[in-house]
Amino acid sequence: MTDLYSYLTQGMVKTGSNGERLLYLYGPWSRPYIIPDLQSERRVRRKVLCFLVFLLILITIVPQVFFDSPKYVGPHYNFAFLSILLFCLVFTWLATKIVFRYESGNFDRLQLRPPLSVFFDDMAKKSGYLVFGFHILICLGFIASGVFLLLNGPLPLLATFVIITFGILLAGVIYALSRKLRELT
Repeated sequence: MTDLYSYLTQGMVKTGSNGERLLYLYGPWSRPYIIPDLQSERRVRRKVLCFLVFLLILITIVPQVFFDSPKYVGPHYNFAFLSILLFCLVFTWLATKIVFRYESGNFDRLQLRPPLSVFFDDMAKKSGYLVFGFHILICLGFIASGVFLLLNGPLPLLATFVIITFGILLAGVIYALSRKLRELT
């Protein structure tokens, strides 16, 4: 269970190049917060896990409501899709600010954003080849679904969004895997 717990929270809690524990609230392009001690790290990991469950519910329920309503799948689909996407992004940003307000107010931040390679090196160290394979298959599956929707479905904006999003995720996973393979040579 501890491995699953660590796996689920490793996207936001990473080890820096100097061995410090870091909290990335806004992905690898943000300046991370320095987690001062083990007790704080445990609290942060619990919050991250709860936050991820919340996001999973958000991205599961909102599209379901959206696609079950016939008034959205029609001439106003593009506007409705972009509005819901914007709502989810703003809501997630606000939720991040609220859930992690203690950490953002009390933890020090690194002076400079570490290079992206540090973020992906940590992913490479903590993930095995099976995990990388699983991530690649998931991304390829979503990209294939997006291409299918683009060619056959009435939802080209959604299809394009899925293809671009999972294409970017796939590029990150492949980059981290290449860092892991480079480590072996």
